[in-house]
Amino acid sequence: MRDKRKFILFVLMLVVVATPFVSFAAYDSAKGLVPCGTTSYSTPCSLCHLYILIQDILYFLMWIIAPVVAVLAIGIAGFKILISGANPGLRADGYKIIRTTITGLVIMFAAWVVMNEVLLFFTNKPDATGTAKILSSPWNQVKCIP
Repeated sequence: MRDKRKFILFVLMLVVVATPFVSFAAYDSAKGLVPCGTTSYSTPCSLCHLYILIQDILYFLMWIIAPVVAVLAIGIAGFKILISGANPGLRADGYKIIRTTITGLVIMFAAWVVMNEVLLFFTNKPDATGTAKILSSPWNQVKCIP
């Protein structure tokens, strides 16, 4: 129970320290997270902008937050392995954290690759000139057309 409290306290301290680094809430400071209705954008918000917001949030989680969390988890696991000494439980816990972290990253990125390949296989039928007509842009980029 005491170890659980220490771990929760450590995570809370880490969140407090790391919050300013991610609190800007946008991966591109020139663009921002909200794609409409702000001082930077004069266009009013529409339903299409909701899809762009979701796309920006998913990009932020997948390419910025997930690698940082994975590095922190692997660091914590490595520290547990380092201090395990004669305690095989800590070593097994460290290896389990590493295995879970890497499995999660592989699942996340493999899902993107599989989705990309399936969509390109079923929708990119070339016409007589050899260019694809069904997917005119990448499937993972939303374009608002007024």
